[in-house]
Amino acid sequence: MNNTINAVQLSGNLGKAPEYRPHTGSGLATFSLANNRYIPRENGEFEKRTGWFRCVAWGVVAEKVARLEKGARVLVTGRLESREWQDTYGIHHSGIEIVVENIQLLEAIRENGEPEPEESGEAFPEEGEAGDDETAREAAQARDAEEPALPFTEEASPGPRIGGGKGRGKLKA
Repeated sequence: MNNTINAVQLSGNLGKAPEYRPHTGSGLATFSLANNRYIPRENGEFEKRTGWFRCVAWGVVAEKVARLEKGARVLVTGRLESREWQDTYGIHHSGIEIVVENIQLLEAIRENGEPEPEESGEAFPEEGEAGDDETAREAAQARDAEEPALPFTEEASPGPRIGGGKGRGKLKA
């Protein structure tokens, strides 16, 4: 038996609210994920490049995705899958999509588009669970305290610094 690896982990923001629909006994959610990267230019500035990825989730994961809104910052893990189809005009198309096996909310978004001032990196609370469970918060803080230091300092880093504190947050130039 020859096993191969097909795994992807990607963070970014939802381009629009996910589309959810029932599908033969389990739900199906589709959404687009924008992932930014910054390329250094010769003049010392950075050029922002955004990649868009089509994501598909099934079952319980689809139900969690359906609760998200446009702009939500998430971390998805899953696998790549190629797909082929014909449109209504008979034109053949093909593409690659991410089949989401797990999703984690990195920042909650307020109605005005600003991030919620809460600790990021928390997993979705299950239905009926309290969102600010003290035990979960203490576990997250303990996990963050155990994260190893990065192998370089701010002064030695040639690129933009991401976030503050525990390695999560906004991009700072």
